[in-house]
Amino acid sequence: MMRMMQNILLVEGSKNSKGYICFKGCKESSLNCRPIIRLDGCFLKGYYRGQILATIGGDPNYQMLLIAYVVLIDNPCVQRVRSTYTFISNQQKGLLSTINDLFHGVDQRFCVRHLYNNSRKKFHSKKLKELIWRTTKATYLQAWEREMKELKLVNVEVFKHLIRIPPEVVTLFYLEYLN
Repeated sequence: MMRMMQNILLVEGSKNSKGYICFKGCKESSLNCRPIIRLDGCFLKGYYRGQILATIGGDPNYQMLLIAYVVLIDNPCVQRVRSTYTFISNQQKGLLSTINDLFHGVDQRFCVRHLYNNSRKKFHSKKLKELIWRTTKATYLQAWEREMKELKLVNVEVFKHLIRIPPEVVTLFYLEYLN
């Protein structure tokens, strides 16, 4: 397994410790990925407390691969990232501002599946699911406005929830690499 690892960095300090792991094959495959990176993480509970954060890329065939992961104990580490990447996450409170503080100038998006699932808890219908997906697939502002008007006719409460979310974090027309 050690031969598979391209890079391991372990830093121990008085305030924090972190270990970064990136497999060589995943690193090489990530060069062919789309410039969109998904973030995921979980909190470690029990004897070892901290977080595990993972970066996941997608290739042109819609296959996902782990690019790297980091184990954080206490304080998060800060890395510089190219501004051409897009980070996709669920709607965790404060995540947009945190990513903007750590990686200034990168695109950020909400995962539409999580967005729909949050709306589905209160409002469930196939038509609603279709409309939410159509609003997020809009590739220009007028299309997004048209889909939002149709959504408002179907369900005003979901419209009120979605209109509070800035369109630049849920729609395609703000993606820089499409323009």
